[in-house]
Parts: sequence; C-alpha cells; structure tokens
Amino acid sequence: MLLLYLRSYLLLPLGFLQIGLSLETQFSSGSFDLLGLALLVLLFGGGARLWSRWTHLVALKQGQGIGEGQHLIWQISLLVTDPIVSLMGLLSLYQGSGWVVRLPYLPPTLGLWVAVVLGLIPLLVVLAWRVWVPLRLEILQFHLPAPHPAKGINLLFLSDLHLGNWPDRRILFEILGSLEALAPDLIILGGDLTDHHAKALEQNRDFFNTLAKQAPVFAILGNHDLSAGGAICSALLEDMGIQVLRDQWAHFEGRLSIFGSRDLEAENPEYTHPTEAQLPALLVIHNPNLLLSWPDLESQGFILALAGHTHGGQIHVPFLGPLVNVSDPTFVPGFNAGQPPLILSKGVGYAAFPARIGCAPDLILVSLT
Repeated sequence: MLLLYLRSYLLLPLGFLQIGLSLETQFSSGSFDLLGLALLVLLFGGGARLWSRWTHLVALKQGQGIGEGQHLIWQISLLVTDPIVSLMGLLSLYQGSGWVVRLPYLPPTLGLWVAVVLGLIPLLVVLAWRVWVPLRLEILQFHLPAPHPAKGINLLFLSDLHLGNWPDRRILFEILGSLEALAPDLIILGGDLTDHHAKALEQNRDFFNTLAKQAPVFAILGNHDLSAGGAICSALLEDMGIQVLRDQWAHFEGRLSIFGSRDLEAENPEYTHPTEAQLPALLVIHNPNLLLSWPDLESQGFILALAGHTHGGQIHVPFLGPLVNVSDPTFVPGFNAGQPPLILSKGVGYAAFPARIGCAPDLILVSLT
C-alpha cells in the first residue's frame, strides 16, 4: 500500500510537473527535438487519463459503467504512461536541483531516454512473463466442521475474474472442466467478475450459464463491477440464472443461510449488519477488511467468511511477499483462523498488470463436514 501512495501522491505529480517545466524549456529555447516530443506524448497521455476518469465519474452518476474506449485508455496509462512518469518523478527526487530530466554525467536528451528505457523494463518483463509462462489454475480444498444441517455441503468459491482485462479464456475453460470432478452443491462468486465494463459479462454468457446449470449460484459485486454499473451487472447476472446479493440473505435448501454484503471500497454504505441467522450462516464479502468492522459474527450464527479483492498480491517478490498488499496485512491467501474463520481467494484474473508471478489463480472447494 505504501508503494501505491508513493506513486499516486508523490512520484506522479513530480513527474508531470517535470514534464511541464521541461516543455516550457523546449518552447522558450525555440527548439523542439525528440526530448520535447516524448514529453508532449506523456503530457497528452496524462490528459487522456484525466478525461477517462472524469467521463467515468459522469457515467456512474447516470447509472452507467465505463466504456470500452475509456477502459483502453486507462490500461494504456497504467501500463505505459505511469511507469515512465513515475520514474521521471523519482529522478526529480534524486537530482534534487533542477527539473529537467538529467542523470549524472549524461546530457538531458540521453537522460530522458535512459528514464524511458528503465520505465519500460518492468512492463516488458511482465509482458514476457505473461506470454511465456502460462497460468496454472490452483485448486484448493478445505474441510470445515459445521453444525447440522449444513454437514455434507460442498461449496465452490471463485472470485475476481476481471473479465475484459487481458482475458485468458483458457482459465475459464479450465474452471468449467473442473466442475464435474468437484461436484459442488452450490457456487459462490466473490465479486469483480468484470473489470470495468458490463459488456464483458455478456461476452462470457456461456461461462456463467454453465455455472448456473451445474449448481445454484450466488454472487456479490466488487468495486470493479460497481465501476461498470452495479445495476447493469446485477441485471445481466440475474438474467443468466445467478442470484446477486447486496446486503441480502439467501437460503440453500433449508440447510445454509448466505449473507452477501455490499462492497466496502466502492459503496462505503451504512452497512446492514446481519441479524442472527436461523441456520448455520455463510458471510460473503469482497474486501476482507470488512471483517474488521463486524465483531462477534460467530455468535450470530456465521460459521465461515469468504472474500477476494486482494489477488494475493498478484506478484510475489521472493523473501518479501506480495508487491502490493491492498488489505490488512493480517489477512493471508487461503485459510485464516478467526471467529468465524475466513477463506481468502487469490482470484482468477488480473488488476492492472496482466501477469501473476508466484501467485497462481485459484478455485476453492469448501467441504462442510
């Protein structure tokens, strides 16, 4: 999380300021070489990003999601513009004096290209990994003691598909191919099923239809689904036979109660704290941090909580752990002891960078015994 704040609130502003001042130097000197051209491209990239964010906010007020064009601009910004601009900001900090991109003993133009190359290295490494290292779906199985009448239920949990963001259809087929062997009694979807536009759900209708034919499916919405238009995503999923829960209860065969929560990050509502369940209860949340604000859930009948959102960090650095941690550090992928225990999924898809390094996508089967 510290890296995210450093990039968003320090490096990017410094980088864009350096771009503006460098452009001013270019124009005032009456020359406009490759240095000025590169800076101008980055400046327009930042403007396009601001336009994408503004139009997205307007669309959300109108109950709509982000368009595919806006989503493409956002991806280009994340994968190309941000690394370069962030590095320029870092060089500004390093230099201390003067705002023109410059490395020790290097002329300004060469210094810029060094910055550009260094900024692109992480992107090239990630893309190469994405191409040459195929994803392997990890199937995790947990056995959890449960009171009668929930004993004997097998539930399948998958989260964070992020459809529409560098989709990997092979993983979806692998999930469907595992259904028959796993034979779940019900299926839970933990949010962020699409990345930023609802059209991706419609484009993968065959996947969701197959899930719904296998077993009853219950879903919650994540922050990305809400960015795509929560009402639109809910309607599409319901049309495909999937029951969407937003601070609502559902019941499975008179054996298990399921409470699906609204999203902590995107909606930040006055949460409906679930009242005591009449049956053994399952809590489904997108962001695990929500558990920190809901004490004493076990006494209310909850035997298990399921969450996603974190992607397990998506990229693990040896000996250091996840590159970015978007939840409380006490939560780890897999089983977390507690009252009730939490099972945290690493998800299936990607957020931002199209790679998982040392962090395989997962499909979770929970057997209540």
